[in-house]
Amino acid sequence: MEPRLDEYGSLTKRQRNWLRVPAPLPRRSRRRPYEREEDVAILRFFMEAPRRLLVARGRAIWQEAERALGPGRTWQSLKERFLKSIVPNCERYAGEDVPEPFCDEVRRVLLDSDTSDCS
Repeated sequence: MEPRLDEYGSLTKRQRNWLRVPAPLPRRSRRRPYEREEDVAILRFFMEAPRRLLVARGRAIWQEAERALGPGRTWQSLKERFLKSIVPNCERYAGEDVPEPFCDEVRRVLLDSDTSDCS
């Protein structure tokens, strides 16, 4: 039996809805949580050349970090992790992994510059 067409020669709205293929379910994100070793590797990237901290909000330095740290994380992900999680909690990494004076420098350069930009 052929589908009935409406007066304009098209399928009716009900027929179109019946024939519609359901959209595929959205894929679940395959993000994996950051490990401490990755956080320390990001900090060590900056420890190698502390002047990098001055441009830590830029794009090019993070593209360089993506190449230096290897596959698995995009430069955008590295940047967000550093600025939003590592910098405010740098004291977690102080001690064996990262010298305390370096954490102080990270906070001074990146956190203090936030408050001075607002004035």
